[in-house]
Amino acid sequence: MLKVYCGDDTFESYYASKSEAKNIADKKNLNVKIINCDELKNIDSFLSEVETIGMFSEESVIFAKRFLGNKKLSEYLETNIEKLSRYEIIIWHDKKPDGRLKIFKKLKQEKLLFEYKEAKEYDLKSWVITITNEQEIRLSDYQISYLIESLDLNKWLIKSELKKVEIFLENQGRNTLLDDELEKLLGFDIKGNIWKFLDYFGNRNRIKLIQEYIKLVSFERNTQMIIAMISREIDILLQLSYASENNINTKELGLHPFVVNKSKSKLRNFSKSDLAILNRKLFDLDFAVKTGKIDEEVGMSLYLVNV
Repeated sequence: MLKVYCGDDTFESYYASKSEAKNIADKKNLNVKIINCDELKNIDSFLSEVETIGMFSEESVIFAKRFLGNKKLSEYLETNIEKLSRYEIIIWHDKKPDGRLKIFKKLKQEKLLFEYKEAKEYDLKSWVITITNEQEIRLSDYQISYLIESLDLNKWLIKSELKKVEIFLENQGRNTLLDDELEKLLGFDIKGNIWKFLDYFGNRNRIKLIQEYIKLVSFERNTQMIIAMISREIDILLQLSYASENNINTKELGLHPFVVNKSKSKLRNFSKSDLAILNRKLFDLDFAVKTGKIDEEVGMSLYLVNV
């Protein structure tokens, strides 16, 4: 049996595929053999791993990571689904399936494709609550929202940070956390918080914006990353502005609903002209920094005072 797990929610697709591989292995008393397909140079490398099973090595469940990210493997699967289905193969693809490609159409038609879509904010909160209940710790609604927002709705990072919270509270002998303790555990009190920085940018709060920027660059030179994140923020606001002007449903923008709802309130602080000017100045700053015409921190500071 061959199954493919994929989707925007890479966390859920990964753990679902991993769990399925383990369940099959336990049921049939087999081992799980992990193959990192992005490291394979050709289809023969994969086939040699698969076709020797039961002949020269123990029969196993193949857990193939990023199989469909390898063009040669993907093309082979397209015409050899039945052949590979003779083996126990679980494929994890760390992206959303491209519905335009024949391989995904065929997998869907054969009911071999299991897609995990990006979680909505409410679902993500429920997911965090489930985890914290299992850890026997209690976070307030504000703390859960802060955690989700600060880590950009990334389940991988959230799960990792919740483990840190669990260890901290276990050492403290309690199950609740103060707000400032959460900020310290996430490292945002000293190193700065890029999401808080972008909130200040969107709300045009220059004083707090510059204070947060100072935190962000105090321990590492990351102005290029900050430029990229501001560019992303402006781009989102421009997309929402365009959608509003042309009566386009925001769902068509491909943005997460959480991001859309939050950005709509920021959009009220900018005219279309404001965004165009900020975008142009950011481009000029990026060019000046990369060509050595201005120090990156001086240049960014001058940019921020005009937000």
